[in-house]
Amino acid sequence: FEISMLMYDVKQCSCCGRTQPGYVDPYFPKDVPFDWKHLMNKTHSAWHCTCDGFCKGSQFYGAKKRTEINLFQTKHGGETPWDFLGVDKNEPNAIPRDINCANWHI
Repeated sequence: FEISMLMYDVKQCSCCGRTQPGYVDPYFPKDVPFDWKHLMNKTHSAWHCTCDGFCKGSQFYGAKKRTEINLFQTKHGGETPWDFLGVDKNEPNAIPRDINCANWHI
């Protein structure tokens, strides 16, 4: 139990600003006999573009969503998010809590 209490990570949503802890134990069994949803919300890595063109000041694109990356490239002159934003390809610059946040691109 004591070790389990150390398996939390606190993150702030880049979109709405909500800060909450989340359970991050990679060995937590998936087949538990109860439905545990408390503090189990996952965050998603994303690219946050603040250009005034297609993004109109703030738009998020899922880092692991190929269709969103393709849309970004189509609307930003063929550049990938990491090239356009001038950041490392393996380090997305935002952490929205889920796709229901206000500026997540769908």
